[in-house]
Amino acid sequence: MNITTIENEISAFTDEYFEEIQIIAGDYIRFIQKNELYEPKENYTILFKYLSTLFNHLKSIDSAVIDSTLSKLYIDFEYIYELHANLKINTLDLKVIFQKKFIYKSTVLRVLEKEINRYKNIVNISLEEKKALKQYTQEYEQLQDIYFRYFEDTFTEEKKYFLSILLDILNTKTFYLDKLLWMQVSKSDLIMRRLNMHKKINSKIYLTYKLTVILPYSKDYEYFQKCLRIFK
Repeated sequence: MNITTIENEISAFTDEYFEEIQIIAGDYIRFIQKNELYEPKENYTILFKYLSTLFNHLKSIDSAVIDSTLSKLYIDFEYIYELHANLKINTLDLKVIFQKKFIYKSTVLRVLEKEINRYKNIVNISLEEKKALKQYTQEYEQLQDIYFRYFEDTFTEEKKYFLSILLDILNTKTFYLDKLLWMQVSKSDLIMRRLNMHKKINSKIYLTYKLTVILPYSKDYEYFQKCLRIFK
């Protein structure tokens, strides 16, 4: 078997498999670069649960603070998070992807599979035909093993690349969502009174306050501590 054929089939499959994510990620990256947005080194993605809960809580107090820009940013924030999470979950079992999706796309493997099925469907199969079926089956299994070794390496590399890109985009989106949300909140007297806060308000101040009112060493307490470290 020509290795180039194997590599070409696998490359064509991965290109198609990740095509939608590549287009989406490309659009977001171009937007970030075009607008020269800040790309933080800190891992702001840890704030997802905190910001998601906070956004909806503050919106329930005063929906007027959620303008079109903030609303769009929040939609992007959730969308990229789900895209990243789904990619991670849906690619956990490479064997399933290989067996149920790749083989169907492989011309070489499909030809062998059809030949095997042809012999299996023979009603009164002869001894020679049984030998041929056994040989084709062995070749098919051996070829699958060879294909999978190349498939695993290539697919895993592409998966890691796109997970990393989506995480970078989410990190930038989270950074700006945090900043813009508090900018809007500071304009709302209703929210500021409810939070018992002065005009200066941000996640560092809010998280510091939250740590004084929740049970120490609880699950939420530990999570808020991790979030707060981002701002130190």
